[in-house]
Amino acid sequence: MADWSSVQPRVETQAASFADEHADGRGILVAILDTGVDPGAAGLQVTTDGQPKIVNIIDCTGSGDVDTSTVVEATTADDGTKTITGLTGRTISLNPAWVNPENKWRVGVKRGYELYPNPLVNRMKKERKKVWDAKQHEIEVALKKAEADAKDSKAAAGVTKDLKQRLDLLASSGKEYDDPGPVFDCILWNDGAKWCVCVCVNDDELVCVEGASTHTPVDLTEAPFLTEYLVDRQYASFGEDENLNYSVSVHSDGDVLSICADAGAHGTHVAGIVAAHHPDNPSHNGVAPGAQILSLKIGDSRLGSMESGVGLTRALIEAVKHGADLINMSYGEAVCIMNSGRFKELADEVVHKHGIIFVASAGNNGPALSTVGAPGGSSTALISVAAMVLPSMMTTQYSVVQNSPLSSPLQHTDGLTYTWSSVGPSTDGERGVSLMAPGGAISPVPNWTLNKGQLMNGTSMSSPNACGTIALLLSKLKAEKLAYTVPRVRRAVENACKYVDAIHPLSQGSGLIQVADAYEHFLKHTAEAFQDVRFDVEVPSAFAGPRGRGVYLRQAKETNSVTSHSVTITPGFHEDTPNKIKADFQVPLRLVSSAPEWVTCPSKLLLMHGARGFTIVIDPTNLPPSTCTCETVTAYLDAEGSDPTDNSDPLFIVPVNVVKPAAPPSPTITTAVPELRPGATHRQFITPPPGTTWVEFTIRDLRTPVPVEEKDEDGTADANALAAKVKALAAEVDRLGAAGPYADLSGGSGDVAGQLVVLHCLQLLPNTPYRDQELQQYLRVRPGSTHKLQMALEPALTLEVTMAQFWSTQGNASVEMTVDFRGVTPYPTTLSLVGNHSPVLPVTLHATLRDEEVKPSASLSRWWRQLAPNADANAIKPLGARDVLPWNEKQCYELVLEYTYECEDKGEEITVRAPLLQGILYESPYEAQLTMIYDGKKKLLGVTDSWPDAVKLPNKGAHTVRIQVRHDSLDQLTRLAKMPIWIDRAAKGGSVSVPVFTNKPDAAAAKGGGLHRFLPHGSACGMAVGEPAYDKLPKGCKQGDVLVGSVTYGKNDRPKGWRVEYVVPCAPPADPKPATPAAEAKAEGEEKTEMMKLDEAARDLRVKALATLSAGGTAKDADWAELHAMLSKDWPDHLPLAKAKLARMDREATRKDSLAEVVAAADAIIDLVDTPELAAFFGLKAVPLDDPDPAAAKLRKEKDELKEALVDALARKARAMADMEASSSQAKDGAEEAKDGAEAPPPPPADGSATFDTSLYRLQQWEDGLKTPSNAPKYGRLVVENLTRKAQIGALLDYVTKALNENPKLDAALDTELRAVKVKVLGELGWAHIAENEKTWDIINKPKAFALF
Repeated sequence: MADWSSVQPRVETQAASFADEHADGRGILVAILDTGVDPGAAGLQVTTDGQPKIVNIIDCTGSGDVDTSTVVEATTADDGTKTITGLTGRTISLNPAWVNPENKWRVGVKRGYELYPNPLVNRMKKERKKVWDAKQHEIEVALKKAEADAKDSKAAAGVTKDLKQRLDLLASSGKEYDDPGPVFDCILWNDGAKWCVCVCVNDDELVCVEGASTHTPVDLTEAPFLTEYLVDRQYASFGEDENLNYSVSVHSDGDVLSICADAGAHGTHVAGIVAAHHPDNPSHNGVAPGAQILSLKIGDSRLGSMESGVGLTRALIEAVKHGADLINMSYGEAVCIMNSGRFKELADEVVHKHGIIFVASAGNNGPALSTVGAPGGSSTALISVAAMVLPSMMTTQYSVVQNSPLSSPLQHTDGLTYTWSSVGPSTDGERGVSLMAPGGAISPVPNWTLNKGQLMNGTSMSSPNACGTIALLLSKLKAEKLAYTVPRVRRAVENACKYVDAIHPLSQGSGLIQVADAYEHFLKHTAEAFQDVRFDVEVPSAFAGPRGRGVYLRQAKETNSVTSHSVTITPGFHEDTPNKIKADFQVPLRLVSSAPEWVTCPSKLLLMHGARGFTIVIDPTNLPPSTCTCETVTAYLDAEGSDPTDNSDPLFIVPVNVVKPAAPPSPTITTAVPELRPGATHRQFITPPPGTTWVEFTIRDLRTPVPVEEKDEDGTADANALAAKVKALAAEVDRLGAAGPYADLSGGSGDVAGQLVVLHCLQLLPNTPYRDQELQQYLRVRPGSTHKLQMALEPALTLEVTMAQFWSTQGNASVEMTVDFRGVTPYPTTLSLVGNHSPVLPVTLHATLRDEEVKPSASLSRWWRQLAPNADANAIKPLGARDVLPWNEKQCYELVLEYTYECEDKGEEITVRAPLLQGILYESPYEAQLTMIYDGKKKLLGVTDSWPDAVKLPNKGAHTVRIQVRHDSLDQLTRLAKMPIWIDRAAKGGSVSVPVFTNKPDAAAAKGGGLHRFLPHGSACGMAVGEPAYDKLPKGCKQGDVLVGSVTYGKNDRPKGWRVEYVVPCAPPADPKPATPAAEAKAEGEEKTEMMKLDEAARDLRVKALATLSAGGTAKDADWAELHAMLSKDWPDHLPLAKAKLARMDREATRKDSLAEVVAAADAIIDLVDTPELAAFFGLKAVPLDDPDPAAAKLRKEKDELKEALVDALARKARAMADMEASSSQAKDGAEEAKDGAEAPPPPPADGSATFDTSLYRLQQWEDGLKTPSNAPKYGRLVVENLTRKAQIGALLDYVTKALNENPKLDAALDTELRAVKVKVLGELGWAHIAENEKTWDIINKPKAFALF
């Protein structure tokens, strides 16, 4: 029988035999903190003893939350059918079998694409687009046929034009197609015993683009419902097309429904490694098939499955509440400070107080040193797991070629770590990697991937392999009723690991996990009570601060001298340990240095309950340069009768890591890298010379290129063939990823294949994550090829330069690397210009390394604006039951800050910057923070977290930024209550040039400009940077805005240059306008008396009061009438008073009851305007508004106000006439239905103006832009009425579409009317798929409230 056991590697860790002979994980609950686990995936249904495999499924992020605070009651029809109206507007018929004693139905709405993983969204969009395109093509063919028929029959021009407009609109809808996806009504109720949920999912996912309406009634009369997964282990699918399973849970007393669907395939794959059980195919079982799974989703679907602080905190809470034995977390990030932050504090509680063993991935950021991430490599409480690939995995999972004449990874008979597996030590000196486990598996994946299993590799896979292995150990201990603690188990596991000599110590930690040996170690030390005590190591250092966890010497000065280091060992007891046990605690220890010739330490330490300290002396002066050396000071039990030579079971270790850099003899050094074999790594450590600001690497393949035979005169055939091979290889890289394996495409003989190598260089800076100062580039080197790369540097800090050949490549690589240090050092390094305050900034440039060509250039490319929080929106509130810390019953609070940003340009992209909160996650002092950006209608546009992405704002106008911060301390949140943020966007109009001058006097005189010269080695020169001209700044800049960019000094300079920022000053004063005779002299007769001015002021105040009374509704009608009558008596011809009356009569709420009065009020205004005189005025060349003559400008303003009043009156009259005529027509139609032989409609009034058409005609005489879509807020209803009467369907659809697109801030009522017209017209045209798209977007674009955090 074929052996496929290595698809889930278990043999080399002793897991396979241990599961067969001892325990298979039964009785162990493993919490999977990941993207979520699919309950329908293969192998994740039951355990080996028939228990449910998945105990509970919880979305800890909140990304699946639905607001169900809206409560409705069902109405009962005559036939007994109960219906409710969902928040989508659909009528929903309920299942009569559903029990709801109170008839209280909670309703919510959720967009499908907010729940689906990104790969599934992409797949569904492609599938739905095919259906959409087919429907478009069908309609297009019909229209083209109709167009041809119209031409053949010589139809009227209007018919042909209308068909042409329809074709154009159809094509436009195809180009602008944006798939909204499905939108689900959600129903929640309580049957008296439990919560019940129904998500209204259409059986046919694609039906919505085939013409079914979002508002089509939903028939649930035979539909099932779901209960919470924890109650009945129920789950459902969103449909056959998606194949995405989901489950539900209910929170906040029913106000929140959580729909949990996984955010990616990662979590299911991880769960399968831990505990998949395939009864019919046991070779594919996970490591602990008898274990159960607790799925805790920390990958936020809104963030593309990135972990969020909310998810992390809630996951730890749920792990404790569910009584998990183990946690696996295959997530992580680089951090600026190790072993710190709120998450670390919470993880310590989970591990040390609740006894949950926490296993995490070390990271996939190698091969350079100190690339372990958080939380695995940064927190002492966690077991950090590196990824190893074994020969059996190479054969089974990766199909590596066997018996190849080229060098092969199979030559590593004991296995090797993956090239990308992160390497220790942590920056505070701890090992960073605890142990290794197999880092690849073909494991179950969610059903929506349309795959039963999938190969994935990473420390994301090694961590669950180790976690499953430990689950076997715990299962055995529980079965044997052997009490255990986290320190005891962890010590047994780490001390029993198999050390692999061929693998670097910092890559493997204690070695490859071995479960059987760990069990034997546990039994051997069962009687030793101190095994339940952890020993915390602290080693203060200049780099790590007072809480370092080991010795890490990396810089030239500290590795060229003898240093002493204080070590403090603190025993860690469970908080419930009785004081007597603490008082009696005493352990004699023997301290052993692994390198006594240069690492010396005391020989003995008597450890008691209180912390004890000792000193380590390190003399690295004789270590070879450009090397990394890893040693330890290890503590062993030194009790009476113990073997002083037995160094097999350490109680703790103090890591001693020394990186000794070499000082380069010149700024340029060339090194022939030793021949690289698959998986081989070559490291150099160099101290950049003083004055270095950047470095250039040149990598050249030393192998001889294969000669190419010329088969034609110009060689194009062979060149094309070679290019095709290169493209084929690139395609293979895209398809297979970095892991390969790849075919030899060179076509030559011998080892001349292209080899995949990685150049990984980094410097460690204090309080800076390694990713901010690294260069990592995978290269395909071929014989004779050359690659150039650059990296910014900080001078004097050790630079690691690591070259590694990818583990899976076949053959050897031989390369030469040139490291060229360069530098033009500026002072100051950051240029901060404050407009009108420091308009000129002197800069000194130094060339310390070599001659440099200086050619400064500076520009400002980003535009930052600071926003203060809205004063009325910074409340601190307690959260719900999901956010209570179970170890101390403390309630978590939320602070929600709200900001308003006015977007000035359609399509602008902004990045929200909250410097106090961003750039940190695991090391953050807060439990969580999340940022949401909304448009003016509360539509969610984007969600960002610790590392914000740009969010596109489709329309101009006010936008809202909401930030939630969480903590259980009110004091911590109160500190942030007035926190400002920055809006970062690209500088409008392109980058702003910053002028550069030779010196300050030239800058002051704006003389010359620019600088270009050679700067000799060891010399310096001066220059000056001036402030940009105000008229060159982005339009809309305000005082206090900051423009940010970069400056470079050398003709070739460091990547990204140096930071330059400019604080925008106040705007310069405008040039005074020249006085005119009309302004200097006024006729005495034109002056008004003071009494006249007072009367007019009082009148104007009363007219304004009319608007206030009108807004008060019918309750203020009597007051309005009284005031209006009083004003009319004294000012009968006052135009603003007539306008106030018209506005009153034409109120949207009551206008239909007073249409005649609207017409009369409009006529009153029209009669007040001398239209011939006004027409004569505008018929001449109108006086510009900015005419310097105040009298002329005043006249123009008066005439504009008259015209505006006239146009408004005509528009309102036309609309009223349309409504009156429609009412008359409806009355006539009703009379015709009531009796046979209807009478002819009454003739139009004798006054020819009293019709809609004549009123509209008069309006068009005064308003040229009547049909312009941008004027829809004023005339939209009139244009729609006119085009409807003329049956110009194509023109009507064109107008409404443009009106909606060009007026994103339309009045809500008008917006609703226009959208209804558009949907109706689309339906009449038979374009139901477009109508459905419009309706769905309408639901998404107009939420009733802000989204839940």
